Amino acid sequence: MLALDQLAQPSGEAKLLSRRELECLRWSAAGKSNDEIAIILSLSSHTVTAYLKTAMKKLDVKTRVQAVVMARGRSRLHHWRHSPTARLRAGRQLW
Repeated sequence: MLALDQLAQPSGEAKLLSRRELECLRWSAAGKSNDEIAIILSLSSHTVTAYLKTAMKKLDVKTRVQAVVMARGRSRLHHWRHSPTARLRAGRQLW
């Protein structure tokens, strides 16, 4: 399993996603709404929206679905064996 820092800093790419942008994309990929992500990460829903918009801009895409697909394609999102929600309930590290 790759560490989050390794995923956030791919070599040779100018526009790096921040830790929070990656976390928001991961939860979005798990089907969570902005309000749900905000609760999980202890942020406001406006902050989650801002992180997702910034990630979409960095990835040069127009929708959050495109951002998730692009991030996965660039190996920025870890492919979960179990849902992140199940891991959270079990008290395990999410990434």
